[in-house]
Amino acid sequence: MIFPFRAISLLEPRPFGGGDVTYRPMIQLGVRVPGVGPCVFDRALVDSGSDMTLFSLDTASDLGLDLTGAPMTRQATANGGRFRVRFAELELTLAASVFHYVRWRAVVGFAAIPRAVLGYRGGLEFFTFTFTSDTTNFRFTLLPNQRMPATDQRLPASDQALFPTP
Repeated sequence: MIFPFRAISLLEPRPFGGGDVTYRPMIQLGVRVPGVGPCVFDRALVDSGSDMTLFSLDTASDLGLDLTGAPMTRQATANGGRFRVRFAELELTLAASVFHYVRWRAVVGFAAIPRAVLGYRGGLEFFTFTFTSDTTNFRFTLLPNQRMPATDQRLPASDQALFPTP
């Protein structure tokens, strides 16, 4: 499944020009408690440097998850910050369109973070992740690999490029 990079507004314009927008690999990721309730969609940053897949505490609240007593650990960020993460098993859905998707169960983390992150554990470990960047065409590909514990999947032929509408 092929996705375009998404424009993200910067808090401050870049020094020496370069504008006030950057482009990042972002996806809409469906999240739900297995066998319970509706799916909540969260905009997630695809981050190959993140150790785990993380969602905000607000997403846990939207799902009706009570994380009291859930397994917890402390994690460090690349810049030395520290935060607590609580874990729960969820069903995740990645869709390029209503006809092309993959759904799997994974243990993911919840923390006081501003946006969801599709990191290695629970997410990217199940995909081959590649990206292309040139001056006009920023895009990335996520294709399920042999580790994918898919509960349901319907994927396009490998030669089909899919660019979902934002």
